[in-house]
Order: sequence, then structure tokens, then C-alpha cells
Amino acid sequence: MLYLVEPEGFNPVLEAVGCFMEYEGDILLLRRQDLIVEGDKWGIPSGRMERGETPVESMRREIREETGLEIPLNRISYFSKTYVRYPDGYDFIYHILHTRIDASPKVRIDLKEHKASRLISPQRALDLPMVRDTDSCIRLFYRI
Repeated sequence: MLYLVEPEGFNPVLEAVGCFMEYEGDILLLRRQDLIVEGDKWGIPSGRMERGETPVESMRREIREETGLEIPLNRISYFSKTYVRYPDGYDFIYHILHTRIDASPKVRIDLKEHKASRLISPQRALDLPMVRDTDSCIRLFYRI
């Protein structure tokens, strides 16, 4: 479950980032490979922060690794820090970011992690099988 205020007893094991990459009102989604966590589900480019990285630096690295796209740091904007708690007691901090893409992206996915990509409206994305809490992030960012 996604929280905007740190829940009582919150004990994060990591920090992660996720980015709404927008082109002409649509967002870029990546479909995970079947055999990884949350397999065969759609999500935004995201990943674990590495030691010493800011959320923006981490997001730029994850975008490059997952899509092959090079986004300048100054084109990635910070939106919100959220707190994620899974029922099994797994807590982590999740930073939501955003960027606009000027041209139709030529995505080169990492086939070890993902099997497809697509551009879709945030509203229509909610109809897809999504990585846990991605729908909550879409509703929060796009106010749907």
C-alpha cells in the first residue's frame, strides 16, 4: 500500500525510483518478463537507488538501463516521496519522477527484465495488469 505520510513503525529496506515518461499525453510502460518479481505486468521505468545517488540521478540511470534513452538530468523533475508497505512487512521509500519526451521514443528494452513497451494514456493504463501500486501512482500523479 502506498502512503504519502510515513506510517507508524515504517522500516524501509531500500529506496526506489519510478518515472512517468510522457509523450503527447501518453506514458511509457514496460512489460516485465514472466519469471521476475511481478512478472508479466506493466509498470513505469523504475528501480532501486544506488548508494550516493540522488533520486534524479538514479532515475536517469534506470531510464538508460531499461529503455536505452538518454534523458538529461535537467529534464527529469521530482514529484513526490511516498512510503510503500507490503502486507508481509516489506517497507521501502518510492520516489516518483516525471519527464516529457519531445520525439516518439525509440525504446530499446533490456530483454532480461522486460519483454515489451508501449505508449498509452494514463487512464487506459489503469485497465492493464500492473505492477503493484503503479495504479495508485498514476492516480496520484494524474489526479484520476
